[in-house]
Amino acid sequence: MSTDKTHINILKILRKFFFFSFFICIFASYIKTMKRRDPMLAKGWGQIVTPLFVQTPGGRQKMNFSTMKGIFRIIQAITSPKAEPFKQWIAQVASERLDQMQDPEKSIDQAIVDYKRLGYSDAWINQRIKSIEVRKELTDEWQRTGVHEGLEYFCQITRKKRNDIPFC
Repeated sequence: MSTDKTHINILKILRKFFFFSFFICIFASYIKTMKRRDPMLAKGWGQIVTPLFVQTPGGRQKMNFSTMKGIFRIIQAITSPKAEPFKQWIAQVASERLDQMQDPEKSIDQAIVDYKRLGYSDAWINQRIKSIEVRKELTDEWQRTGVHEGLEYFCQITRKKRNDIPFC
């Protein structure tokens, strides 16, 4: 395994993605320095990093994994100039998200771009956007008439699909 490339193994545990990145492993001694420089990182380390056992060619070993949110937090604490492109990218994404919060139409435009990037057809994308709009109108009407989320939503949807069910 080459140390000049980042190798990422993904484990899906309890519906969360945990990432182990080889370059973080290289920083093992640097992490101690980072935690010393950033007391908040050190204080929250147990919530940022989760040790998990992984089967390796050398046997079962305990390795540190983190969610994407945790990886971003670790990157923020790195003082090396090599981390700067990642920090700039995180800042760009955060800025775009704030722009989308100010103008929700940008979120819709971004969703269309993302669906196209994932290979969905224009017809599928249009149908998806329309179905979201129809579902929103339906749930707005249910809320207006006093239907609460959870079991009541489930019952309303099931009634629409199967005429009626006795236990709802």
